[in-house]
Amino acid sequence: MAVNGHQARPPVTLRDIAHSAGVSHTAVSLALRGDPAIPEATRRKINAVADRLGYERDTRLAELMRHLRLQG
Repeated sequence: MAVNGHQARPPVTLRDIAHSAGVSHTAVSLALRGDPAIPEATRRKINAVADRLGYERDTRLAELMRHLRLQG
């Protein structure tokens, strides 16, 4: 679908970031949440790749997942 003459790109996923950064998608998820289990250097690398790729957190999905975890 074209928007204003530009082809719409699919959103960047955690797997896209993981592939570009050479880490697992689990490490990406933890790093983007600031989990201390991920070393600072790795967190910086993942955040830099996420920024370069144009990653935007889907707040609706994050809220849904939080809600489902609370119910489970």
